[in-house]
Amino acid sequence: LSGIFPLIQENFSLTDTAAATLQTFAKIAHAIAFMVMWLCGDFLPKKRTFVISLALWIILSLSLTLVKSNQFWLFVLLRSLLTGVTEVFSVLITVLLAEQFTVTSLPILQDMTYFRQIYPLSV
Repeated sequence: LSGIFPLIQENFSLTDTAAATLQTFAKIAHAIAFMVMWLCGDFLPKKRTFVISLALWIILSLSLTLVKSNQFWLFVLLRSLLTGVTEVFSVLITVLLAEQFTVTSLPILQDMTYFRQIYPLSV
């Protein structure tokens, strides 16, 4: 998001302070989604939750392209939801991969998890 931040500011005619709300809401959504997955993740069907989060990620990503320049708060809301869904998606990828790996290939999983943290899906 930081790479396109100046373009977002220009599109919505935002000051730096107003534009910072986008990052603030995204961080809040990230923390809430992580906490929900931490508390409730064991009770959710993993594969179904993964498919639903992937579908929501695609829908929200495409819907962001339809937001007009006078609808900044809709953009903030959709972007925050997208951040939360991305966190659910990221947690589930790691869990599903861990279930597929054997003890001997666990270092590969750890490398993949580390790579995901360096290059996140969004935010």
